[in-house]
Amino acid sequence: MTLTQKRIAVSGPSTRMTVAEYLAATPPAARKALRQLRATIRKAVPGTTERIAYGVPVFELDGKYLLYIAAFKAHVSVYPVTKGILAKHGTAIAKYRSGKGTLRFPLGKPLPLALVGRLAKVRVQERRAAR
Repeated sequence: MTLTQKRIAVSGPSTRMTVAEYLAATPPAARKALRQLRATIRKAVPGTTERIAYGVPVFELDGKYLLYIAAFKAHVSVYPVTKGILAKHGTAIAKYRSGKGTLRFPLGKPLPLALVGRLAKVRVQERRAAR
């Protein structure tokens, strides 16, 4: 299964992949978009760690997940879309919503990086409030 068919699915005890390996396995357009998302999230939330979970890159802070990113044939995704994100940025994210908890950003179009940075900060607030 390749990314042109579906997202990379790599999870389970026998499969170990790094975020760098995930990025390397993506087509060039998706790789560029993921690198931009990755840099934006890392800048918005210093101190995050990254790993692969559920077959895609996840950003964690204080041992808890914040956001996942994934590459697909025609788009990249960021998830989850939480109640806090909807409350603060529902109008701004409406055109990117796909299903209940996912944002889709088409490849070949500029990414709303400032918006993604704000969403990452909302996730930090949510996670820290849940302590």
